[in-house]
Amino acid sequence: MWRCQGSAAKIGLVAVVVVGLTAAGGCGDSGVPDEGIPGAYTLTAIAGQGLPFAIIDFGNGDKVEITGGGILLNADDTFSQTLNSTSTFDRTPESTSVTRDGTYVVTGTSITLNFSDNESLMGSIDGITLTVTVERVPWTFRK
Repeated sequence: MWRCQGSAAKIGLVAVVVVGLTAAGGCGDSGVPDEGIPGAYTLTAIAGQGLPFAIIDFGNGDKVEITGGGILLNADDTFSQTLNSTSTFDRTPESTSVTRDGTYVVTGTSITLNFSDNESLMGSIDGITLTVTVERVPWTFRK
């Protein structure tokens, strides 16, 4: 269980969680994306639940929620990912947006997002739905 004391510790934890949730270990094979794959995918669910999704709840009203986000897959095999969150501490909400970019590889229905900071996310794509797994939890994006 995560324990934090004081606002500074909680804010530090939020930064670690939001950035950490955008990356997980992995690597993929080379491949060429299908013509129908590039486009904007909007985050619609985490673990099958709609947004906002509480990723941390301290039980006293303090929490961190994912409120939105998306992945833009470009035709040149590059992408950008944006993750929006709201952190509420001492009954004061604060919104944050984190954007990361990199390259992607598609092999069949598998996709690997290789971030420019050397982290990777693996998932699946069918042209309309992009699903990546973060800490064994599925994040669903729809075109």
